[in-house]
Amino acid sequence: MLKALYQAKGIKILVYHFDRDIQYCSNLYTQILKRNKIDISMTEENRCYGNALAERVNGILKDEFYLD
Repeated sequence: MLKALYQAKGIKILVYHFDRDIQYCSNLYTQILKRNKIDISMTEENRCYGNALAERVNGILKDEFYLD
């Protein structure tokens, strides 16, 4: 996440998408995101296909637009 914060300087809107793994749902982790004005996007409970869609979109963005 630190690398993302460093590279995102100057970007007005950031969305961080993750599944509901416990480390990403922790109070400390979400507070860091909120403090840096990063919107949180999470898959719905027991909806594993939502994460697959997000991963596919991220893959297309990286491959087609050379985004890391």
